[in-house]
Amino acid sequence: MKDLHVHVGPWKFDVNHTTLPQIRKEMKNAGVEKFAVMVSAPDDHHTHVANINLLNESEGLNFIYWLDPRDTRLSELDSIGNRLMAVKLHPSYTRTRPDSLKMQKFLDWCERNRKPLMVHCGRWNKYADYRFTVNVLRERKLTAILAHMGGPAYDLKANALDFISAQALKGRLMVDTSTCFQPYLIEKAVKTLGAENVIMGSDYPLYHPTPTMQTVRMARIAGGSIRRILDSNYEEMTP
Repeated sequence: MKDLHVHVGPWKFDVNHTTLPQIRKEMKNAGVEKFAVMVSAPDDHHTHVANINLLNESEGLNFIYWLDPRDTRLSELDSIGNRLMAVKLHPSYTRTRPDSLKMQKFLDWCERNRKPLMVHCGRWNKYADYRFTVNVLRERKLTAILAHMGGPAYDLKANALDFISAQALKGRLMVDTSTCFQPYLIEKAVKTLGAENVIMGSDYPLYHPTPTMQTVRMARIAGGSIRRILDSNYEEMTP
């Protein structure tokens, strides 16, 4: 089993198992063989330092770079680009929409280097609406991953999948399963995007991978689709 969405580091509220040794142990116990790590919410203006510290600590793991358009420089991405699995934008945290002017040079970078852009989606419509990521894909030839399948709440996921189904984006838009504990939504995502565009992610340590994986297994989808979501889609993304 593989997990695309794992955070390492302290949070501003009480969360257990935030160090990499703790996370390695929890992932092993859950049957997760490989996982991609990213920082939690770094302090403002220290984003690259947090990324590099984790990158150096996580030798042998796949790495997702936490992008802050207010702080990150292209030279920093260029210096480690070949080690990145994807680039992560948390619009609510950085106060930056993915389709904003501040993001254009980073979108160019992702496009040029063929790195997926993972985008946190949530209820703060000013920044984190899933439609903003769809706007990017209408204009650019890159791959995007909607974290939380469009938002942590059930209605956000369901509405996002309905919205996506009306777009011609199949093959360039993926969703991760983090915060999804409704088998029906896994079924809906597979029907909308195809199993090849749904990927296992837990958002650990905020959520544990075990119930997330169990939700995928409970969905009324083919065994091959389950294997794709929990395993092979991750392998195909690995640099």
